[in-house]
Amino acid sequence: MWSAAREIAAGDVVVVWLTRDYLQPLVITPGKEFNSKFGHYRHSDLVGMPYGSKVGSRKGKGFIHVLRPTPELWTMALPHRTQILYLADIAFITSHLDIKPGSRVIEAVFLDLPAPWEAVEHAKQALRKDRMTRICCFSPCMEQVLRTVNALNDAGFTDITMYETLLRPVEVSHVPVSQPIGDISEKLKQAERKREEKRLQQIAAGKQNKRKRGDGMPLKDQSEEASEVDTAAGERKRLKTNEESDTVVPEPLQGMDLDSSEEPVGVAPSTPLAPSGPPVQIFPSKVNISKVMPEVRGHTSYLTFASLMPFTPPPETEPSTAAVSPAGASD
Repeated sequence: MWSAAREIAAGDVVVVWLTRDYLQPLVITPGKEFNSKFGHYRHSDLVGMPYGSKVGSRKGKGFIHVLRPTPELWTMALPHRTQILYLADIAFITSHLDIKPGSRVIEAVFLDLPAPWEAVEHAKQALRKDRMTRICCFSPCMEQVLRTVNALNDAGFTDITMYETLLRPVEVSHVPVSQPIGDISEKLKQAERKREEKRLQQIAAGKQNKRKRGDGMPLKDQSEEASEVDTAAGERKRLKTNEESDTVVPEPLQGMDLDSSEEPVGVAPSTPLAPSGPPVQIFPSKVNISKVMPEVRGHTSYLTFASLMPFTPPPETEPSTAAVSPAGASD
């Protein structure tokens, strides 16, 4: 039996937790033993232990947890000889039958039977007649659903509907946001320019080291080498110039030497302009994304619901009596 005591006693029903997906019910019977791949355990050793204890094997290899039975653990631990109601089905049934605190639920109204159509008429007799009531049939096969629907129609039930509950897990993760393509392209260009400048510097440094070692290069070759270095430096300047935005020269300053120290006459000093254009959009550093898992958990059963309207007996009518005048009455 299920016990509300803190410690396990002989004759109690416990749930042995072996793995996340493997639970086993067990009746504590002193003198018996429980064997599994997680070790060897004597029932007498479990007597007196608190529920929820972690029990090690007698040989020191492996352990188990001994838990108090609950409806959820009992559903997971029972062998599936018949259809078992899982959380998705339980939640849907509770909502669709409008079960709430104070509701009275009878087993005849929830038909988890091989032939529920044979019990429909008995379930109708058990339902209240002064208010609307609901019924649910739990059938794994479509043939059972068809015969049940026919029986519900013949018994006077209405609002007959059938549902199938499937679970599709969704994975939600918090990941860095992707940068705009323009920013990524600009960073790649900057990295390429730095790589080219570094390559040119290495070439110039290598040639300069050759001159220091006195390789006996002819004067002509040295001049050509210097020309190559100057050319490379010019290329670097040209790259830098192309990166900068074009400078717009006002008309009064066109034709003047901007590098001279002379100040132009009659030209008002320029004032910085306020930045124009759309405001810069600030992107979040991380965003939440969801991904639907490709697999869908298998079919459990079909849920057939129906409603029975309250029965209102017809009003009783009193028999009509005709007025009979007394015999021999005269005006």
